[in-house]
Amino acid sequence: MEYRGRLLGLQDSDFVAISHENTDTATQGKRGTFLVLDDLLTTAEIAQLLAEASAQRFGQPHNKHGEFIDDASLRNDVAVTIRWESVAQLLWPRIQSFLPDHSLRRFGRRGSLNPRLRFSKYGPGGKFRCHYDSPFIDPDDPHNVSQYTLLVYLTEVAEGGETRFVDAEHTPPLVLDVKPKAGRAVVFDYNVMHCGREVVAGEKVVMKADVMVENTRAKLPPGALD
Repeated sequence: MEYRGRLLGLQDSDFVAISHENTDTATQGKRGTFLVLDDLLTTAEIAQLLAEASAQRFGQPHNKHGEFIDDASLRNDVAVTIRWESVAQLLWPRIQSFLPDHSLRRFGRRGSLNPRLRFSKYGPGGKFRCHYDSPFIDPDDPHNVSQYTLLVYLTEVAEGGETRFVDAEHTPPLVLDVKPKAGRAVVFDYNVMHCGREVVAGEKVVMKADVMVENTRAKLPPGALD
């Protein structure tokens, strides 16, 4: 995994590293990229998001394809999805410059944030088993496909609830736990295994969105670039 947290001003105390004494070595691998951004949202913006999500009816979680997840061994949160164009437009320029050059700045590619925002709430005992995320394909445009997950923490958690990133390239696997902090965001691609560790005390609320990359070159008529 490529770890860019230090480049963005994070301190060692923000992380809990285990299975390896050297956190730099523990987060270097061949596959996957993740980065951590602090203060992506202001206190007022966090309050607005929490108020809107709380006004909705949290219920059984579902995946990005709209299929309900009925497996408490996988995850045991409650969730709600809100289509919120203004929030997607607000956050996209804040994260865009931090994404790897090859994913968005290559000729013919244009990025955006999917306005379909998924809010999840975990109480004590809440957790999400280790897994890989999968891409979302825009049903109205098959050339518009997600490349990254954006995960934003909206609450502080008294104990537990870390997002655990697993570098499975090593034997034994190396892990790094990112502590929930209101306004902190994690961006990662689909080669990164991760899980939500159990909340011991407090309440964890996160917002999840897909970073979309539209292959505009593929949509041009044949010969247009000749």
